[in-house]
Amino acid sequence: MQAIDPAELEAQTGGDADLAREVLELFAGQCRSILPRLADPALPRAQRADLAHTLKGSAAGVGAIHVRALAPAPGRCRSTTSRPRSRGRWRRSRRRAPDGVAQCGDRSGTGV
Repeated sequence: MQAIDPAELEAQTGGDADLAREVLELFAGQCRSILPRLADPALPRAQRADLAHTLKGSAAGVGAIHVRALAPAPGRCRSTTSRPRSRGRWRRSRRRAPDGVAQCGDRSGTGV
């Protein structure tokens, strides 16, 4: 399973390789920043909802269809102690995130 759908990335960037590289670098940075905070049960629900919305939009912009599908709708972010299924989904997505970030670096040629 590819972390980034090349056809979706090409469609989003109009086939511009420099633009693709730039958005992949931005997405990789956002993943490294957002995923740990999104899993923090101490973070208020509204902040986690904003983070999920940001990640979902960024994922759509680079063709990260699996991340986009995993990101909960903004109103569905709850405490991880009250939503064990959500906690499991995010644990799995956090384990997959390094592969996606690595693939972003491979595609961008920057080693991000």
